[in-house]
Amino acid sequence: MPNERNIQNYHSTYNNIRDWLGYQKAGEEKAKSTIN
Repeated sequence: MPNERNIQNYHSTYNNIRDWLGYQKAGEEKAKSTIN
C-alpha cells in the first residue's frame, strides 16, 4: 500500500497537470477570440 507522501505527491502532480491543461485551453480560446 502506498504511503501518505506518495499519495500527496500524486495528488499535487495531478492538480498541476489539470491546471496546466486548463490554462492551455483558456489560451486557445483567447487566441480564437482575438483572431475573430
